[in-house]
Amino acid sequence: ATAVIEIPEKEGDIVLKPLGILSPRMRKRRQFIVPNRFMRGHVTLTSAPPGVGKTLHAIQEAVSLVSGNDFMNVGIDAKYRVAIINNEESRDEIERRIEATCIAFNIAFEEIAEGLYIHSGVDAQKFVVTRDVGGSVVYTPHQEAVARMINELKIDVLVLDPFVQTHFVPENANEAISRVMVGMREMLTGEHQCALNLVHHIRKPQAGTNHTAGDMFSARGAGAMQGEAHFVYTLADMNSKEAEKLGIADDD
Repeated sequence: ATAVIEIPEKEGDIVLKPLGILSPRMRKRRQFIVPNRFMRGHVTLTSAPPGVGKTLHAIQEAVSLVSGNDFMNVGIDAKYRVAIINNEESRDEIERRIEATCIAFNIAFEEIAEGLYIHSGVDAQKFVVTRDVGGSVVYTPHQEAVARMINELKIDVLVLDPFVQTHFVPENANEAISRVMVGMREMLTGEHQCALNLVHHIRKPQAGTNHTAGDMFSARGAGAMQGEAHFVYTLADMNSKEAEKLGIADDD
């Protein structure tokens, strides 16, 4: 005999259900846009110290995705629609970096004119996903507005730069930052699922030390960021030994 325990379902209840028979051959593949970097419905956290080029790197990725030209050799095999929301650069500065990228990699401006969307939080209102209201983290109307635009414009990759300027909660509070990250991810999972590149700063290293590429815990603030992100990347300056190993001249 098999005992079956029926648990009444009520709104908000946690209900345990049996697994049932799995059908792995029927399951859809994970929806990667860039292998092991951007996946629909998930957050990628990209952290770096000031001046390394994290914003320019994000712009170069955006141009590559929109044009379908894989000049960064990361595995882009189609054209995508990308939106950049930058809260610390003017539109003029963002456009200058896009122009420089196109010139450097021989991308015609016409190739990205209709597929790349940008918003400057310097020239217009800053995008803010959450606020602390009386000790509670609440989502702002911006969250719903961006989620709606992702669906209406069929955005495939959203870039938010920098993370610290997209929320008004204590940066080192794990529970609050976890709510921020969940709010970010909820924007991505509508009818048209989108990937998010969340650009972030690293914490100041201890005196006499440097952060190295690949140290996921160098990201500034609460560890909930790494826990909620699906992919975590760090960027670091290249030292002379690394340049020599890769055959890169000092001037480059």
